[in-house]
Amino acid sequence: MDNHINSVENDYTEIVQRLPRKLKFGYGIGHVLNDICASMWFTYLIVYFHYVLGFDPVYSGLILFIGQVADAVSTPFVGLQSDKDDDFWLCRYGRRKTWHLL
Repeated sequence: MDNHINSVENDYTEIVQRLPRKLKFGYGIGHVLNDICASMWFTYLIVYFHYVLGFDPVYSGLILFIGQVADAVSTPFVGLQSDKDDDFWLCRYGRRKTWHLL
């Protein structure tokens, strides 16, 4: 059993090392752009809550924090459920398209 585990670990390491640097860099840049968009949205939302809606700055931050915690808790469950669903009629367009609509 130990040999099988080592074999799997070695195979995985080999696959990761085979990815070209250009591809890794491209995925990294895409993720950075995603984070920049999210930070711009959150910054604008805090300013909007404070100046337009008149919320206290602490409550503005707390609202965003609660949203992030809710996202962190729900994301694994949605991921597990989307892995299970494959019999819905919309699945012919892609496995997770129904979840994108939500």
